[in-house]
Amino acid sequence: MASSEGTPNPFQPPRDHDDFVPTQVVAGDRPLGGLATMVLVMLGLVVVVDLALLYYLVVEIRAFGELQAGRTIDVALIREQEQTMGLVVIASIAALLASAVVWSIWAYRAATNLRSLGLEMLEYTPGSMVWWWFVPFLNWVRPLQAITELWKGSAAAAQGRPGDWPSFEAPKYFVVWWGLWVARAIFGAISQQVGKSEDLSTLQIAFVLDLVGYVALIAAAPLAAKLVMEITRLQAQAVTRSAGR
Repeated sequence: MASSEGTPNPFQPPRDHDDFVPTQVVAGDRPLGGLATMVLVMLGLVVVVDLALLYYLVVEIRAFGELQAGRTIDVALIREQEQTMGLVVIASIAALLASAVVWSIWAYRAATNLRSLGLEMLEYTPGSMVWWWFVPFLNWVRPLQAITELWKGSAAAAQGRPGDWPSFEAPKYFVVWWGLWVARAIFGAISQQVGKSEDLSTLQIAFVLDLVGYVALIAAAPLAAKLVMEITRLQAQAVTRSAGR
């Protein structure tokens, strides 16, 4: 029995797929603001803990200098400070790992948003924003290239030119940020090797190398925060532009 006009018939076969209009997914469905704030908080925590660690590294360096000069030092006090420094090192590692997790989630979501904003021919997938950090040797280069692509795509989308994203240039400070991060890794690795010695002067050098590495890491943090805020802002502008169409 045919249904009356305008009344849907539950027994009628499905209509042609041409009548189906898919729901468009936009970047606004995956906002970055909350994640960006979490990244900034974790980076701030890394800086605070590492500043405390710098203090104890300076104390150790001075203690080695006193011993080499033949002066008497308070051994009990030094051992107590070393124990405290050990706890600070653990806190530093924990803060860095926590910030890495939040950073990865933020970068994954930001890369996903680029696809929603209509960008094509992207080299780095959302997943590669994370796993490139764990590929030996290539993790010295690929993460920088991935975050650069992320910024260029976000900037192009914010200007309503998603197809022109390869022509955009990322800020120069990206290279500085990455150079500081790599410097921390290099100085840390060298410090570990030098620190295997039992010679006092060599051990002192190991602590100095470690200190320089942490200074580089602390200097990299505000630049990392800046790029997170910029990409988040650009994607928010892109969403606003898309919603106004």
